[in-house]
Amino acid sequence: ARRYGVWSRPHPGEESNGDAYFICERGGRTLLAVIDGLGHGSGAKQASDVAIDRLEEWTGEPLDEVLPQLHDVLRSTRGAVIGAAIIDKGGGRFHYAGVGNVMVRVYGAPEHTTPLSANGTLGARLGKLRVWTYPWAEGATLIMASDGVSASWDIESYPGLLRQSPQLLAGIMMRDYGRDTDDATVLVAR
Repeated sequence: ARRYGVWSRPHPGEESNGDAYFICERGGRTLLAVIDGLGHGSGAKQASDVAIDRLEEWTGEPLDEVLPQLHDVLRSTRGAVIGAAIIDKGGGRFHYAGVGNVMVRVYGAPEHTTPLSANGTLGARLGKLRVWTYPWAEGATLIMASDGVSASWDIESYPGLLRQSPQLLAGIMMRDYGRDTDDATVLVAR
């Protein structure tokens, strides 16, 4: 079964998508990220592209090193917000750090998980960064979404959806909660 699902689309009427996502597996650990370049259009896309270029250099560094590096490379752009997670299945751990308004929810983890993002904008203002660490177990589901997806969704209103493929889950969230006023991205990992 597929372990990841993603839907990402530009602001209606735009060709350039200022949102982006990243998935990379290295040494038994997986880095996942949702990046939202400020605004929409080509300037937002340029910021998210710069972030993706830097993330592609990831060799396993922890999030408290990755996000400050992104902050530095994004200074030449309009900036971006990000939610980033490292899933270490072998170690049974999940790490999350974010800056700005990327939403993250985890279902089926051994412990209630409510990581929060720091205030700020990478490339402009980076506040105090915190990395949240929780237990991770087979069958847990991570959902990250940009602010182009309404935060009002409730997975419980879709009985059985968490047992479906990550791609279907991401598609239903985009269909039912994607906003027509911004770029939108949903990333699901299991």
